[in-house]
Amino acid sequence: MRPLLGRLASYLPAAIALALPTVFLPAAEDSFILPRASIVIVGACLGAGLALIVPSARRLETLRWPLAAAAIAAILAFAFSISWPLSFAGAYTRYESLPVRLSYLGLFAVAVWLLKAKRARDWVVPSFVFGTAVASLEAIGQWAGHVAYRPDGNLGNANLLAALVAMAFPLAISRGLRGGLFVVAWWIGAAVMAGGLLVTT
Repeated sequence: MRPLLGRLASYLPAAIALALPTVFLPAAEDSFILPRASIVIVGACLGAGLALIVPSARRLETLRWPLAAAAIAAILAFAFSISWPLSFAGAYTRYESLPVRLSYLGLFAVAVWLLKAKRARDWVVPSFVFGTAVASLEAIGQWAGHVAYRPDGNLGNANLLAALVAMAFPLAISRGLRGGLFVVAWWIGAAVMAGGLLVTT
C-alpha cells in the first residue's frame, strides 16, 4: 500500500501546479482567492502528511535553514501585526495571511520531499505551463468579449496572470527548443501565453 501511495504522492506537486492557475468558482463572491488559498493550504498539509508516511521521502538538507528563516519571518510578521485576526485569517482579495505564507513554504518543501522520480518531476512543468496557458486563453477570451476590466484569465488580478506567464513562458520556450514529440504544443502554449500577457497590459 505504501509504495502505491508513494507513487501517487509524487504526482501531487504536478496536480497543484495545474490547479493553481485554473481553478475558480464562478458562482462564488470570492471566486478567485478562496479556491487558490484552499489549494495552497490543503496541498501543503496533504503533502506534508504524505511525506511522513511515504517511504524514502527526500530530505530538505541545506534548504532547512532558509525555509526555517522564512517561516520565522512569517511568524514575526504575524506577532507584530496591528491586527492579529486580519493577519491570521486574511482579508477579501488578500493572500498574505499567516497560514497562506506558511503553506507556500510548505508547498516548496513538499516538492522537495515528494518529487523523487524523474517522471514525476517531468510532469510538474507541463502541468504548470498548461494551467497558465488555459488562464491566458481565458484572458484572451475576456479581451475579445470587451470586458470592462483588465483581462485576468479568471485569476482575479491581471498582475497575477502576468507573474504566472513570466514563470511559465521561459519553461515553454525551453521545452520547445528541445524538440521532441510535443514540440508544437510547447510553441502553441508559448504563443497563447504571450497573447495572454499582451491583453493584460
